[in-house]
Amino acid sequence: MKPQDMQLAFLTTPSTVVWYRIAPLLYFLYVVPSFVMGHRIIVNCVFLLSTGFTFLALLSGVTRSLCSYAGLKPTSFCEAMLSSREFIAQLSGLSSELGQCAAQFQAYSTLAPPLLTNLSNIYVETQNVAFLVHSSNISSRLVIGPFLTENERDILDLSRSLLQLRHLVEGGSNQIRDLEGYVIRSSTMVVKWLGPDTAFCKIASLVIALPSCSRNPSASVVLSDVVSAFNRFSRTVASHSDATLAILSRFDSRLLHLGNLVNKEAGTRRQTYEVTLSSIWSTFGGNRAQLASISLDLDILQRAHSYVLAVTRFNFETFQAVEHVRLHAQDGEGPISSAEEVHNTIEALRGSRVMRLEL
Repeated sequence: MKPQDMQLAFLTTPSTVVWYRIAPLLYFLYVVPSFVMGHRIIVNCVFLLSTGFTFLALLSGVTRSLCSYAGLKPTSFCEAMLSSREFIAQLSGLSSELGQCAAQFQAYSTLAPPLLTNLSNIYVETQNVAFLVHSSNISSRLVIGPFLTENERDILDLSRSLLQLRHLVEGGSNQIRDLEGYVIRSSTMVVKWLGPDTAFCKIASLVIALPSCSRNPSASVVLSDVVSAFNRFSRTVASHSDATLAILSRFDSRLLHLGNLVNKEAGTRRQTYEVTLSSIWSTFGGNRAQLASISLDLDILQRAHSYVLAVTRFNFETFQAVEHVRLHAQDGEGPISSAEEVHNTIEALRGSRVMRLEL
């Protein structure tokens, strides 16, 4: 609707027509006594002030009537109010999403300590198995040994990465909660655009659960800050998660090869053990030292096999946890797109001619 049409629609409403008919009578009743009392200037000032307040109240009442009665074509002011209410609802939804992300990230930070404890145990076991492998007679010890040494280095890198990710997530959950409060506070700027309308302020308080309506920095600026801050945090978490997942992927490929080596070596040593045991029984004596050496090697391979299974299980659980965090960090694009839609709504609302009366 054009501004001229909007003004005409307002001027032709029944309430406005009645007011224009009553206003001259009120003015006459105020002015005539002023000549008699000699206080025309004071009375006129009082009249103008009261007329202004009455007009604002009438404007608010007429607007609510136009927005609520069926059969009347909505004005631009009504559309602005409806858009603003939708903006408040979307802000409430964004706040809820941020709260969920904070809770999920905090849940991961509580999962991190057991993973780190498990990882430290695996590191100690890696050193023990590596020492036994180096001192054994296993034919593939020159291959298994370096694998275990590489795993030691990666375990240290992974523990540092998990610690950093844990601190990042814990700090991020607090940051998200701050953003959530920031979003809630930004909704009160709608009151500034719509003027001191108590009914709309009450709606805002009900939707956002605010105790009162107050003025804050520009809501569009606040929302942009929220979007950029959440986006920046999400990128940091996703990037750090990718680095951690890269270490876990190296573990995966190495453990697969190490598991094959251990299984192959265990099978070969078991066959040798059976042949030697058969020879001992046949000769009632045999080489007891060789039997003890093979038995020790089999025990080492069994421990190495258990180590591979433990690290693989830990690797899988950690991979799932880190991937969960990474996906939630990437899901930050969901609230961000919603926030951009709200931002566009705000800019359109602020550019509306009808809103300039309240700014």
